[in-house]
Amino acid sequence: MPAPKPWSDLNEDDEAAFLDQMLAVLDGALPSRPQGWLGPALTETFATPRLLRERGFSYLLDWCADDRPFPLTVPGMISVPYSMDVNDIAVFVGQATTGSQYEEMVMDHFEVLLEEGGGVLALPVHPFVVGQPFRFKYLSRVIKAITSHPDVWVTTSTDIADHYLAAAESPLAA
Repeated sequence: MPAPKPWSDLNEDDEAAFLDQMLAVLDGALPSRPQGWLGPALTETFATPRLLRERGFSYLLDWCADDRPFPLTVPGMISVPYSMDVNDIAVFVGQATTGSQYEEMVMDHFEVLLEEGGGVLALPVHPFVVGQPFRFKYLSRVIKAITSHPDVWVTTSTDIADHYLAAAESPLAA
């Protein structure tokens, strides 16, 4: 499958065709179709949310707009938080942050979310960045500290989306 031109430059027909081709490959290789989408380099077109919803997706991770899920204008489609602020590529490559600064940054982020009553701490990590030995010990300490907290739910973006959508459908949510 050839890589498309930059995603945001695709016209709707080309985007739909690429999604169908990609999903045919995934459907043949995975036990079930993914429910969420993280676009290449967090890009999308105006049609992306609708095209994904038409193909069974229920959430996007491309909107770095909040620390809690929220509905999009496409019915049945939500945004699940994804953070560029603590993304290892952004902080290590883009800002030349040190490992100890990263640890402090992530822990500060976590502590504020906890004080505010919770939220999604999306911690995007890439093995080729934070997996470097001089950085990894800081990630390890962050993960140990966060996951040892009794009020933390360590989960997936799909579980977050399912939880949000179930709560939104609940009569108590109205």
